[in-house]
Order: sequence, then C-alpha cells, then structure tokens
Amino acid sequence: MLRLQSYRLRTTSGVYMSRLINTAAVITLGVATLASLPALAAEGLNYNQISLRAEVSQEVARDKMIVTLYTESQNADPAKLAAEITNTMNKALGEAREVKAVTLRQGSRNSYPIYDSKNQKITGWRERAELRLESADFPALSKLTGELLNTLKMENMDFAIADATRKASEDALLKEAVA
Repeated sequence: MLRLQSYRLRTTSGVYMSRLINTAAVITLGVATLASLPALAAEGLNYNQISLRAEVSQEVARDKMIVTLYTESQNADPAKLAAEITNTMNKALGEAREVKAVTLRQGSRNSYPIYDSKNQKITGWRERAELRLESADFPALSKLTGELLNTLKMENMDFAIADATRKASEDALLKEAVA
C-alpha cells in the first residue's frame, strides 16, 4: 500500500505549498511507474528460450620475443647529429636485415634542444632513435641483440604471444567450449 503524505511549507509570503508537493509526488510516482514498464514487459518474454554458458581456459606460452634498442647522442650541430644517428641506425638495420627470422620496425626518433642554464639559449641538440626487433626464434634474436649492443643500448625486452598462436588457441578453445 502506497501512502502519500502532504507537508505544509510556509513561504515568506505566507502561501501554503502542500498542493504543489502532492502534485510533485504524483508526477514522480507516475514517471517511476512508466520507467519500470519495459523491465516488467521484458520479463514476460522469456518463454521458449534456453541459456547456455561454457567456459574453457588454457595456458599459452609466450612465443614471441620483442627487443627495443636505441641510440642517443648530442652535438652542437643538429645536421651532424642527425647524420651520426642516421649512420648508426643504418648500420644496425643492415646487420639486423641479415637475420631472416627477425622482423624489424623503426621506433620513434626524437630531437630536442639543450639550453644553457643562464640565458636559456640553445647550446646543443640531443637526438634519440629506436629500433624494434621481433622474433619467435629466441636464439637468433638473442644473438643479434648481443651483436647490436656494441653500438646500441637496450631499452626493453618483452615476451608476448604471437598472433598466429593466439588465433590457433582461441579457435581450439571455441571448439572445446561448444563441444
């Protein structure tokens, strides 16, 4: 049973507002009733339906190695600096291209000024370039990384699941879940 109470509030002009509160309560109740109708109607449509749920899981080995290497240098002449970084990266790319099992991607390349501490004038430039190597052949990538560390620095080494392995595992799990 729903009970509506009316309250009387006196305004500064002395007018009672009980009728306004009653009207607001009725409107609120009406809106709430209308808002709940779709939910009530949806409950009635659940006949002749079956709900199934299956869950399967599998541990998948990370079979892709990802190594990010970089070179960084500074010079007062930005053209000489760019040439130095380009030469270093080209040499590293040439070495890396010889290993067929490794996928190469050039990462970001940034150049920014170096300021003096007094006048905030540019005294030089610093530049950084990245090379990203990926492979499922861990020994080949490890050997290449060791060779490239003579001229580059290592930023990161990570292991992930190769796209083909992920797809094959997902397909197998879907078949198992449905069976």
